[in-house]
This record gives sequence, C-alpha cells and structure tokens, in this order.
Amino acid sequence: MILIGCVYRPPLSHIDDINKTIISAKQAVDRKAYSCMLLAGDFNFPDIKWHNDERIELLSGQNSAASVFFFVTLANHNLEQLVNFSTFEASNGNAKNVLDLIITDSSTRVISLSSSMPLGDLSQGHRILIWDYVVLSKNKTTFSNKKYDFNKGDYKNFGKKIMETNWQQLFENKNTNKCYELFCNKYDKLSKQFNPLKKVHSTRNAAMMNKEVLTIIKKKQRLGNYLSMTNWGSLTLICEYKKLRNQVQKASTHRVRVFEAQLASDKNNPKRLYAYAKAQQNAHVSIGAISGAKGETLTEAIHIANRLNEHFKSVFVDDSINDQLPVFERRHNQEDLGDVIISFEATLAYLNGLNPNKSIGTDNISPKVLKECAAQMTYSLTLIYNKALSEGSTPLAWKQSHVTPLFKKGSRLDAANYRPVSITSVPCKVMEKIIKEQITKYLEKTSCISNNQHGFMSKKGCTSNLLESIDYITKALSKRNFVDIAFLDFAKAFDKVSQRRLIHKLKAYGINGNVGKWIESFLTSRKQRTVLGNHSSNWTDVLSGVSQGSVLGPTLFIIYINDLTDNLKSVHKIYADDTKLLQEIRPEFHDADCLILQNDLNIISEWSKEWLMELNVANCKVMHLGHGNINHEYVMNDGNTSLIIAATDIERELVIFLSNDLKWNQYIQVATRRANMILGLLKKTFRSRDIKLWGKLYTTYVRPHLEFAVPVWCPYLKGDIKEIEKIQHKATKIPHDITSLPYAERCQRFNFTSLENRRRRGDLIQQFKLENGFEIINWHNPPLRRSPSNVLMRDFTYNNARHNFFTNRIVNDWNYLPLSCKMAPSINAFKSRIDKYFFPTAANSASFTEDELHV
Repeated sequence: MILIGCVYRPPLSHIDDINKTIISAKQAVDRKAYSCMLLAGDFNFPDIKWHNDERIELLSGQNSAASVFFFVTLANHNLEQLVNFSTFEASNGNAKNVLDLIITDSSTRVISLSSSMPLGDLSQGHRILIWDYVVLSKNKTTFSNKKYDFNKGDYKNFGKKIMETNWQQLFENKNTNKCYELFCNKYDKLSKQFNPLKKVHSTRNAAMMNKEVLTIIKKKQRLGNYLSMTNWGSLTLICEYKKLRNQVQKASTHRVRVFEAQLASDKNNPKRLYAYAKAQQNAHVSIGAISGAKGETLTEAIHIANRLNEHFKSVFVDDSINDQLPVFERRHNQEDLGDVIISFEATLAYLNGLNPNKSIGTDNISPKVLKECAAQMTYSLTLIYNKALSEGSTPLAWKQSHVTPLFKKGSRLDAANYRPVSITSVPCKVMEKIIKEQITKYLEKTSCISNNQHGFMSKKGCTSNLLESIDYITKALSKRNFVDIAFLDFAKAFDKVSQRRLIHKLKAYGINGNVGKWIESFLTSRKQRTVLGNHSSNWTDVLSGVSQGSVLGPTLFIIYINDLTDNLKSVHKIYADDTKLLQEIRPEFHDADCLILQNDLNIISEWSKEWLMELNVANCKVMHLGHGNINHEYVMNDGNTSLIIAATDIERELVIFLSNDLKWNQYIQVATRRANMILGLLKKTFRSRDIKLWGKLYTTYVRPHLEFAVPVWCPYLKGDIKEIEKIQHKATKIPHDITSLPYAERCQRFNFTSLENRRRRGDLIQQFKLENGFEIINWHNPPLRRSPSNVLMRDFTYNNARHNFFTNRIVNDWNYLPLSCKMAPSINAFKSRIDKYFFPTAANSASFTEDELHV
C-alpha cells in the first residue's frame, strides 16, 4: 500500500505545518503501515532553487527561514525532491520558479517526469506535471532460476583433471582461436562435473536462511496446516505450535544478525550489500519499458535490448574509409617495445590476484574457478597467451562483449539515459593485465605521457589533479589577478576513439613487435550485444572506441588523447578525457592573456576534428574567478559555426563542485545529502542495531562520501564543519542502547574521533605521501621551507582561499610532528604513529555540543 498525498501550502502558513505533514507521512512508512510515500503539489518555496546536478541553492527572500527548515526536514528524513525545472511562469518573464514539487522516499519508482502548458490563463500559471510511477513492479526481464554454485565447487578434482590433460599435444598445429575453443570445451565439461547447480531464490529472506531455520519453518507450517484442518481442536498441539513459532522468530532473528554482519564485513564485494538492499524494497524497478526510435513505447525485453543496443551503436565513429591518416611524429628516440614472452610466473600471479566476485564473461569462465585452480590453469593459459602474441591474433570469444545498461539520470524511457558497461572474458583480462604492465613500464621509461594527465596514472588521481588546479588558482588570486577556466566536454570519448588512428599512434610511441600486432587484433572486428536477464539483442559491430569493461582500454585511451595538450600555452589538467584549461589574467595584460586561452581552445578544436573526437561545445563551460574579472567571452567551433562558450558560476569538477568564489558550501551540501541517503538506505535495509555492525556500515559506505578528496575542499567555516559532523552525530544514534548518550560518549563507544580531527589526520597522511614519493603533485607554487631545518613555512596572503589551502593549512600540524612519525617506513606505520601521538583517544573528539549538532 502506497501513501499518496496532494499538497497545497499557502505562502503565509506557519513554518511547522508542512514539515509536520511530511514527518507524519514518513513515520507512517517507517512503521510499515505503507510501503512508500509520494507527496506532490504546490509547496510555495520560491526561495529554493533546485538544480539538476544534485545541488540545492537557498536564495534570500521573505520565506528563507521556512525554506531552510523545509530543506533540512527533507534531508533529515532521507526524502528526495524530483522536480528541477520551472513550474510557475509569467509571460513577462518576471516570475520563473520551482513551486510544484514531487517528494518521495523511493525515487526509482518515478521512471519519467515532464511538464506541459498551464491550464486556463496561459499568461501566468502553474505548469502541469506529468510522471509515470511504478505502483507494482512487473519485471518482464526473466533470469535463469538455476546457476552454478561456485562456492561449493570440487576444485581439488577440477584441478586434477586439468593437470591430466596434455595441453601441449592438444594445442599442436592449431591456431589461437581453436586452442581457446578446446580450453573452453574442457572447462565447460569439468564445470558441469564439479560445480553443483543451485536454485536462485526470488524471496527476500531466502539468501539469509540456513537449513536449520528452514527446517523449523517447514515443521511449523506443516503443524499449522494440520491444526487448520482440525479446526485448532488440540490444546497440546497448539502449545507445540506456539513453541515452534517462537523458535522460528528467535532463529530467524539470529540468522538475520549473522547474515547482516557478514555483509558489512565483506568490503571487497559491495554488490552483495546493494543486492540485499534491493531485495528489501517492495518494488524492484527494472527496465520495464523504453521509447523506440519512432517514439513508440517498447515493453518486451528483447525489443528493449535491441533498442538500447541500437543507441549504443549510434555513437560509434566509422573510420573504415581509407582516408589519409594525420601525420604523427615519433614521440621519443628510444628503442621500440620489444617482443614480449609471458612467463608462467606472471600468469600464476595474476590468476591468484583475481577477484572471485567479479562477473563472468561471454565465455562463461568464472574468476572463482580460475583463482581456485590457478596453479593447474597456469600452463594451458600461458600457452594460449604466447600463441596469441606470436600469431598476433585474438580468440573470437575475447572480441565479444555483453553490455549491461546502467541508468544514469533523467527519464528511464530514454535510451540516451543509460550507460553501457561491457563485460568481457576473464582469461582475456588476465592477459591484458600482463600486457598493460609491460606497456606502462615502457611509457614510464620513455617519459611519453604528459605530467598533466592524472587519470589511470600511478601515484596520481582526482586529489592530485584538483590540488594542482587550486594551487594555481589561489596563488593567482592572492596576487590580485584573475583566472579564467575552460571546462571541455568530449562527447562519448571512450566510444569514439578511432581504432585506425589509435594503432597509428601506438606505432609512433614505439609499441610495435608482437604486442603491437596483438593489440591491433584485439581492437578490430569486435562485436557486442546488450543483455537483459535471459534476453539478448542481436550482435552488432563495434566500429570504434576502447572497451570500458576491458583492462587495456583506459591505458590505450590515455595514449590516444596524450598529444591533445602538446602545443597549449595555458595551464591544463586532464583526468582521462576530463580536460580543463586555466589561464591567469593579469589586469595590465588582459587582452594578451585572454588571447592565450582562446588560441588554446582553437588548437583543441582543430585536434578534435583531426582525430575524430567530437567536442560537445554546448556542454563546455567557462568560469571567471576574481573580483572585477571582466568576464571575457570565448568561442569554439561547432561544425561550421562558432559558438560562445557559456559562462558558469559553479561546475562539477570530477566529483566535487568548484565555484567561482572558491567556497565549498554547495559541494558540502551535496556530499552530506549523499551520505544521508546512503545512511537512510542502510537503516531501511538492516534490521540489526548492533554497534559493531553499524560501525562497519558507517565507515565503509557512509563516511567515504564525506572524505573523498578532502585535502582539496577541507572546510574552515564553522557552519560547514558542523553540517558534516551532523552525519556522524546521526549515525552514532542508530544503535538503540547508546541513543541517549552524549555525542562524545557515543564516539567513544564506536571508537570514532570527530570528522574534523579525521580531516586533520587526512592532511598529515597526504603530506607524508608527498614527502616520501607515494604520490606525486607538480606544484605550481611549491611549499615554502625554512633552511637548513627544512620545516614548512606559511605563504602569508590576504586571500582567504589561499590562506586555507592545503600547503598553508598543513604547516603547523606537520611541523609539530616528532621525527619518529615523519620517518615512518610505510603509510600504515605513519597512521599508527600519528594516532598514538596526535589523536590518542576518541573522548576529546566532539568539537560541538549535543545541542549544536541536534538534527
């Protein structure tokens, strides 16, 4: 049963009225009186600006206090508001607000949302909201009800049979594809023999129940059926039935606690937790319908799969014509990457390192079996790998991928709102890892990859990219200059890589020999199909791109895009395809500095045409930073026309949000909302309130949302610090036996320190990594040091963002550390030493009183 409410809130109503209504509805759902809730109507909060990128902006106005209270109520009760477009408009353009809202605790039930013209007076009015809501999920995507139980496989005998096979003789005078077919046939035969089948349960509680509990349940059911037939006439049997009922309840409760504790402890397989959470929901929303190419609605699984596959194919670039390839000069003067021979030791090491929980590829070979029988599988697979390299060929099964569509955001009926994730052969991935290792070492030796590339690079990542960027920006602003940033957006970058041009570039990088020939075979003549349960689309040719489900894909993409910034004059930072250009604008040289950035944008436009990497100019943005910035307009070519790049005040930068005032309050709002939603999902999913369980759940699934890349955006305003701390305050109140304790005591019971102290600790760990080469950051303005002691010094500035930037923020804490901490031999040893020295107890962890953190 679903709780549905139609709401009208008068503009001058009391601040508590609507919030009490929302809280009452949510409490009814929490009591299981309803499965979920949906509230829609005119809420009259013009002071709240709802963005489509998770941000919620609170504007100043006469209702600002009520708006804040309303927003906090939604956040505290894990409710989502789905409308992010104007619902009230006046013809003169003076009024354009989001007044009509849709609030729910289960956003996945809303599969499409749109609006139409107002009723009545078209000059001023509320637009009509139209949405599709899943009341009862009828999943038309069927799945096999039986599959192999790899956890109960007889791997001793499986491996024994593998060892008894004369692979050398079996593979003699056969090509790579035939050898791999023989290997797969042998695997399939042994898998049927030594891996038992298990029934896939569809009920919510089946996965957590063991044989003992199920035996009691069946016994209770049989006795209940007998008593019903005899009209409950035997008092003795009724007493026996009550005993069994109590036993079932006690045993089930115990099994739930044990099962949930196992889930929380399984950090390497978070899929189990999210599958469990999904199983507890009353509506399992799958891809039940999608719009066809002509606008018709498709509901059959096979038609949906084909429609999605057609869309995924449409983004490919057909580079099969024999046009002349662009000139691409040799990138270094060193020797080519020589022929590679894969050793048995390398194959064995990577087989042992497989994650057994990963998906099975198109050849149906399980990573669990490969890992368990690694020693026995090594010989046959190494023979296949070296034969593939010597022939420069790839088995057909390795060129095929199953595509799983993952919903992003927007209407669930639109195929463009799904992202394809390719699932490929596991043995192929093992070979890719070995080849990737060789290529990576070669690229590091030749120093070919740009220092400004942070994606998929050793000792670099999101944090290093952002720290280098903010270092450059804050230093420029502290000199009272301006900064203009251009954010570039390549359309479907990984899918549009020209395979001919990529092979052309690989040769210029010196990746020739048997590795170069094998990669050419690996890239070309690939096929994919979209899979929904037991239903698969037709196979389609993959005309371009590097598979995002492969191991080599990211490395090949980095090579392809590496020369993008060769001739740029402005500062640039790249994370895979996410590219931004930064230019310091000096007031006295304003036109010349702006021209540098404009010329670089022209260079990138030409590069994208030459290398068939389409720029989505409409999604490119420019941000102007600094008081008094003239906000110069920049243009980019879009086909045959030049478009002015739209200016923005705030932009999603990798995961965080960068604003032109360099304040982090909007990102903190998004991060705390994400953490709140995950916390709400966990509370809804897990029945146990055990403190150890919730300690693991919070630290594994909630706290990381509050600490991702935190050295970049570490808050320094008390209000922001408090908003983040509220999440931990809320989480520590979940176990029933400590709910009434003060925050500091609850932290002690959990063995937590405050999040503020954890951020100080995180800064120290980041500095230790930089000092000892565990991470690399190419500072534009290296931290100041005092000679000869080599201690850090502050960079004195009147700019608030620079004053609180990492290189200034870390100085006092780092200099205060004793030498024994700084000289720790490893990161874990450093963490242990600073925990003893800097954060010895959790008792002093609470920076705020209980009243200040009350939510």
